[in-house]
Amino acid sequence: MAYDKIRRDNFNKHAPFDGIIYRKDISANILQSAIDKVNNDVINSGGNTGIITVDTRKYMERNSIYTIEIKSSLLRYPRDYRCINGDVEVTRSNDNYIRLCEYVKNYYDYFVYPHFCRDNQNITSFYDYTRYVRDINNINPLNKQAFVYSLMKQEFDNACDIYTRVFFDLRRNEILVPGYIVKTRFFEEPRIRKMPSPKSKNAIYYMYHMQYGKSILKIDHDEDLLSWNRFTAYPQLFCANIPNCPYCGKRLRMVEAKGRNNKFLYVCDWCPKEYKWTEITDIYRTNR
Repeated sequence: MAYDKIRRDNFNKHAPFDGIIYRKDISANILQSAIDKVNNDVINSGGNTGIITVDTRKYMERNSIYTIEIKSSLLRYPRDYRCINGDVEVTRSNDNYIRLCEYVKNYYDYFVYPHFCRDNQNITSFYDYTRYVRDINNINPLNKQAFVYSLMKQEFDNACDIYTRVFFDLRRNEILVPGYIVKTRFFEEPRIRKMPSPKSKNAIYYMYHMQYGKSILKIDHDEDLLSWNRFTAYPQLFCANIPNCPYCGKRLRMVEAKGRNNKFLYVCDWCPKEYKWTEITDIYRTNR
């Protein structure tokens, strides 16, 4: 169900999500109750952005009602079509559809705005974003790992449940829907970047490689949704667990390295100097 079909704000505020997906056997009263909660939140939120509370998100998730955000993009000609054998506008073979879809999944990302900031010229990385959150809240946490985990929980709690991205193929007047991810993926190995386009300018996004997403055809059998439980998702978030040293196997400690290249590092308090420091990307290799 599209958000525009349930909204009651006369289109005065930006939508908090694009739509909802729910079980077909859901009670009409439960569905209406969720819709009422969403609209009450949006009407009572300040500014021109419609915001729904974490409590409303929890209520919807408990009742198998999942919010979805859909990003749309244009396939770029000729760049995005170089992977196929020239049949861009005529009858396209199944093999070339597969080539095009595989290219899209390997080249593009899913993305979502961070909760505390959408646009900032000086933020170019996840570390920069954590620095920004600390500065606006005037905090200097001694335990960096605990702070980052707390931030990940807040980002998770305020995010939509499902993220997808559709691509308009104007050469064929068609739309490609490569797949989707659940929100947990963004915050397991958080990667923040700017989108290199004139439209995005200084906007910042959490990004997740599209190649690691799921087929849209599997969404109604997805155990991540059918057995949704945020309390089993929390332990999957970045910094929920302290990783072990790849050399000696003992617990690492997150520290903040400041200088020309500010970043977080892991340090081992037991290893000799040449093995003491570990880059986060040496431990988390999927999305960083």
